[in-house]
Amino acid sequence: MTKISVLLPVYNAEDFLARTLDSLIHQTYTDFEILAVNDGSTDGSLKILKEYADRDKRIVIIDQKNMGLVNTLNKAAGLAKGEFLARMDSDDLSLPRRFELQIEAFEKNPDAVLVAGGFDVMDEDDDILYHDPVPTEKEELKRALFVRNPIAHGSVMFRKSAFEKAGGYSSECGPTEDYELWSRLVELGDFIAVAPTIFRWRINPGGITQNKAKIMGEHMKANIENFTSRNELAVVPRSYLKKRGGFYVDTYKPHGVGMKHTMLKDCTGVAMAFARKGKYGKALHQLLAVASTGRTGVRIVNERLTNTSKYYIRVYANKNNAKPTTIENA
Repeated sequence: MTKISVLLPVYNAEDFLARTLDSLIHQTYTDFEILAVNDGSTDGSLKILKEYADRDKRIVIIDQKNMGLVNTLNKAAGLAKGEFLARMDSDDLSLPRRFELQIEAFEKNPDAVLVAGGFDVMDEDDDILYHDPVPTEKEELKRALFVRNPIAHGSVMFRKSAFEKAGGYSSECGPTEDYELWSRLVELGDFIAVAPTIFRWRINPGGITQNKAKIMGEHMKANIENFTSRNELAVVPRSYLKKRGGFYVDTYKPHGVGMKHTMLKDCTGVAMAFARKGKYGKALHQLLAVASTGRTGVRIVNERLTNTSKYYIRVYANKNNAKPTTIENA
């Protein structure tokens, strides 16, 4: 039985597709198939897929009329022979040990249903713009779901059995099908992440438009509210934040400081979630716990409160047909 099935939807990706395929076929872990679904491309994507498939029999091509991302992913998952499903987008890159590290993580954590990892953000020329640290602790990943999507879609590997039990991707959530799936998968088992960078996500100017970004924001807000209504929030104590922050800084160089910062920032988001639920005492308790961890915590809380104040001032001004005001000129 094949261990991993890679779900690779392809639509007009000829500019980057060869690099993406190279990053997959040169993985150190070799027991996988690549389900490359050509979703009605009108450029040279299909030709590139055929050239690679001729050289590497692990590449299986499915050629179809355009069905859209969600339908394409669900179709590929239904054809998958692997115990695990790995996502990959046709303009991104997987680093050589990605599959090896993710399979090792599953073997060490039998309750895990999804393994993510740290990732870099790059431009059209493969130049790295910045690193996006991902907390490794399962509770921290789940906590982040109350605030944002902490996981790059193209970097994940999840159990096929859990994916099927969750019901697959939904077409009812606009361009946020990844977060919406995570919100259901996390109720079936643990999410964990490996600390090393395993993936590079490309910012593609031809990708998300401003209109789509606005729609995504609206769907994300609804998805997070839905997730929050189904799951209980808990205040994270100062003792845990100090201990875990120190662990990140000491253990994961050079990205440990960023991982600590991300964890603390997510906790301020949890405080805001408490406030939205009317639990102001817990919101204050959480903010004080973050601030008491040190200068970084104080700065994060101050930035969050300042930005929140600016937001509500703008909302108030707009509702009253007044000129939008900020803290600086209030």
